[in-house]
Amino acid sequence: MRSYGSREGSVSSRSGECSPVPMGSFPRRGLMNGSRESTGYLEELEKERSLLLAELEKEEKEKDWYYAQLQNLTKRIDSLPLTENFSLQTDMNRRQLEYEARQIRAAMEEQLGTCQDMEKRAQVRVARIQQIEKDILRIRQLLQSQVAETERTAPSKHGASSHESERQNECQGAAEIIVATAGSSQSSTARMDHETSSVMSSNSNYSVPRRLTSHLGTKVE
Repeated sequence: MRSYGSREGSVSSRSGECSPVPMGSFPRRGLMNGSRESTGYLEELEKERSLLLAELEKEEKEKDWYYAQLQNLTKRIDSLPLTENFSLQTDMNRRQLEYEARQIRAAMEEQLGTCQDMEKRAQVRVARIQQIEKDILRIRQLLQSQVAETERTAPSKHGASSHESERQNECQGAAEIIVATAGSSQSSTARMDHETSSVMSSNSNYSVPRRLTSHLGTKVE
């Protein structure tokens, strides 16, 4: 007679005791307090999702193992010959297979609970996973928007700095032109003064020709 107690690798408790992390158990601090907190909260959500997926997969494998055993016993029962005359051996075989099937069902309910328990537990986990995925998507969009905003702000600051530098260079160039123009004007003025002085000096030293003085009746000594 076979024993179908708890098998290795099965869940360690009944269905009611093996419940997922309740919805909303992690604080949503990361959604409001900056990229570092958002990243930490994102990691927590991903860990919780991985845990729930692992629990779902483990329980599904456990359930499949029990169902495979029941299906095998059912096939063996159906394969027993049907005769009009009573056969003690056939009847004993049938009773043994039915007993093993009842043992498997009892072990499955002890480990996983009833079919309703398994279905309810799976629905809760799936709903929580869906909510986690929505939160993960929202946080990733928030982080992407923060990165995009940083990238937009950096070029604008660089552009403003470049514009200010160009404006300072233009002002410096204009000042140099003004200084150069002023120096040129002073040089031109000094040259004009010098030329005027030279002309006046040459005029003061200019002597009237003799024929003109004779014509004017001026006596020339």
